[in-house]
Amino acid sequence: MQNNEIAVIGAVSLSYIRNRVCVPRDLTAGAANQFREGIDKILKSLYSSAF
Repeated sequence: MQNNEIAVIGAVSLSYIRNRVCVPRDLTAGAANQFREGIDKILKSLYSSAF
């Protein structure tokens, strides 16, 4: 498997998790915002390095 394929699989997985977090069941509103911001930073890093 190539690095680009790994980055794409990782990005899809993180995007799925990011969209499935349920507030308030899983996290508080503030924690969910921080969680999403963190995932967004990781996704930007993956996209910039993969393409």
